[in-house]
Amino acid sequence: MEYSNPRSGVRGILKACLILTLSAGVSASPSHARQDVYQELLSEVRDRNLDLQIVSLDTETASNRVKLSGIWSDPMISTSWSPYRIQTARGSIRSRVSISQQLPFPGYRGLQKEEKRFDVQASGVLYAATRLQKEFKLKLAIDQIFLIQEMNRLVDAFATELERFEDAAVAQYETGSESLSPILNIQNERRYLDLRKQQLDSDLHDQVLTVSSLLNRQVSITEFQHLSERPLSSLSSSDIDMLVEEGLESAPQIKMSDIEITRSDTEIKLSRYDTLPSFTVGIEYIDVASSELTAVATGRDAVSVRMAINVPLGKNRRSVPRELALLQAHKAQVIKESEEVSIAEAIRHLFERYHNLIDQEKLLRTDLIPRAESVSESALSAYTTGRTAFLTVLDSKRTSFNLQVRLLEVINELKVTHASLERQLGRFVEVSR
Repeated sequence: MEYSNPRSGVRGILKACLILTLSAGVSASPSHARQDVYQELLSEVRDRNLDLQIVSLDTETASNRVKLSGIWSDPMISTSWSPYRIQTARGSIRSRVSISQQLPFPGYRGLQKEEKRFDVQASGVLYAATRLQKEFKLKLAIDQIFLIQEMNRLVDAFATELERFEDAAVAQYETGSESLSPILNIQNERRYLDLRKQQLDSDLHDQVLTVSSLLNRQVSITEFQHLSERPLSSLSSSDIDMLVEEGLESAPQIKMSDIEITRSDTEIKLSRYDTLPSFTVGIEYIDVASSELTAVATGRDAVSVRMAINVPLGKNRRSVPRELALLQAHKAQVIKESEEVSIAEAIRHLFERYHNLIDQEKLLRTDLIPRAESVSESALSAYTTGRTAFLTVLDSKRTSFNLQVRLLEVINELKVTHASLERQLGRFVEVSR
């Protein structure tokens, strides 16, 4: 390349390149972003996720067990035949047929059915907890994919800018107005960006695999092209105490502990029935044949009604279920208190972190990034007049790039914190079908 005025010509080219890249911006969003990808994936997770399907089947199984617990025990039918006739005053007995039914103490079956209902409630809470977990994982995966796409755009824009810088530096080196050091620095920077792109591609592949696992199907990277930023729901309250109260009311861990406490109380009541008798009632038909033994042995059949009382014995054996239920109730209460403290602390920590990240984002957007861009423009202006070195311009642009990267990271951390806070509050995402 030949220049009539090498120094002024090359600097003019460099200035034009820098102005072009600065005006283009490195954080431009895609113009055809899809707004419905997240809703589609969320709906598909609820319909196809295997863990949710398994828990749903467990809930259905528990419901059927409640129905079974309300069924009476099968009656017992017995028959006997005597090869040798038993002589009685009414005749000789040939055979007997009886039917009997066991009857628990009044109130026992109702408590037993109530105990089975706790399994249904526990399955419902487990389904809610699993759904919260799957939604949380999907949010993280979608946010990470969006971050990777934005990072790729940022890196591509900076790499293009470095390529133009390198062309300008080579031109100045060929004219002898610049040393080799800027070129080597730019080349190292571009190699580092190549490594960063490779890592981003690997991270993107990992996140796509995560989504595939959640959806129970193979997912293609092309499904996430032009992905829009996931909208964040409003926290609806800035009062931390109200958020803590909301979390304690809706957290699956607390609900599960409440179920276990109530179940233990029911088991304690059931244990009292171990000391109460049960009953057996029955009716028996006796086949009597006529006999010549006596004059009244006309062979008239007979019917008998019987009732038995089953008295439980063994006081020590009866007290064991009650003691176990008391221990289980105490354990559930301790777990609940521990979970309440843990959830309250987690909500307070996430709430504080959420607002700190908002402040960081505001600082980056309104102060640090504009200031870095201003410094970059000043360095460019100084370089065109020969008042600063080429590396100063490059360093200023690198600083602006790093701040843009940090802004994307802060936004992603903000989304992760928001998703974690929603999970602690037990909030589900509404799907628009």
